Amino acid sequence: DKGKPLLLDETELSLHPEAQKRLYQKIVDVSRERQVIVSTHSPHFVEWRHIEKGARVFRVAQDEYGITNIFSPRSETYERILKFAHLEPKNRKLFDYLAKEMFFQSSIVFVEGPEDVHILSMFFEDEGREQLPWFSYGAGGAGNIRHLLQLSVELGLLAVGVYDGNRRDDYNKATAKFMGKEKILCLILEKDDIRDKYKRDGLCSETGRCKETDDKIIDGYFDRDWNIKPDEKEELLSILGKAEDHIRS
Repeated sequence: DKGKPLLLDETELSLHPEAQKRLYQKIVDVSRERQVIVSTHSPHFVEWRHIEKGARVFRVAQDEYGITNIFSPRSETYERILKFAHLEPKNRKLFDYLAKEMFFQSSIVFVEGPEDVHILSMFFEDEGREQLPWFSYGAGGAGNIRHLLQLSVELGLLAVGVYDGNRRDDYNKATAKFMGKEKILCLILEKDDIRDKYKRDGLCSETGRCKETDDKIIDGYFDRDWNIKPDEKEELLSILGKAEDHIRS
């Protein structure tokens, strides 16, 4: 009966990722004729383009007391994120399968961009520390972190937003917005960037990338080769230690 809702429970089990994608498309086709409700643990069954068109995502999770809670973000929150995630061409690659994992996590850490994620994850690995749940390849800019933190609130996640020192205005806005929200922690680095930055020479290669000169313009925690500066290590670990404590509290 096409008029009745269709309920599917973890249909991705034992399916290859490519098969999951094909199955999801079949489900989308069926949803044109009837309501479809899917219980899943697979990011392949969440699509920004369908959320944009009215699909709803509900996260079901137990708290520390064993009580089951259901979270569902507001449409206004999705609209803000869609503006820079799905609808902004330069950011679409930042919100792929890996980014959609946030709908299935219990905690998450947002940093500004892909370089921040790569450098910090390598640093944690070198230090033998347990990795933090970094979000995708970064938030695509400091201004986006605040909106992703709001999505985290509405999904019931423990979340941390880490801002570069030169983005204090964004940090202050986020701190004010989430004051009193125990699951949200905003941190700001003492340095203006995660690594040293240098002026570009303006002579771009065929790839469109310009080489860095030796004229440093920003002092960071890591050098241009992504090596931690010995004198800065303790300060960085102190800041990130707060993120670790929050996520693992």
